[in-house]
Amino acid sequence: MSMLLIATIMTGAANAQGITVEGILDCGQWVRARTEKNSTAIGHYVIGVINGLAIGKGVEFWRAGGINISTEAIYLWMDGYCRQHPLNQVFEGAFALYKERSGWRP
Repeated sequence: MSMLLIATIMTGAANAQGITVEGILDCGQWVRARTEKNSTAIGHYVIGVINGLAIGKGVEFWRAGGINISTEAIYLWMDGYCRQHPLNQVFEGAFALYKERSGWRP
């Protein structure tokens, strides 16, 4: 997913009338993949979104505040997010985690 697409989605432009975004994963798909222990690809998607945000925003995520975070911790955080927000998109959860951990604000 390109940074332009992520930036467009994150700023709300993807909600504008007439814009369609393909290949977006919802939290139902996340929970199902994790439950069925078939989540490698969807996990890589989340890591890619987070890495893209860190590069695009220029704000540290993986070692924010001098504390490392593991991919397992990210996946567990996403499990909770998606169970609480089953109708949301996975990238919305990844963006929420990025903002929470990095402290980045628009």
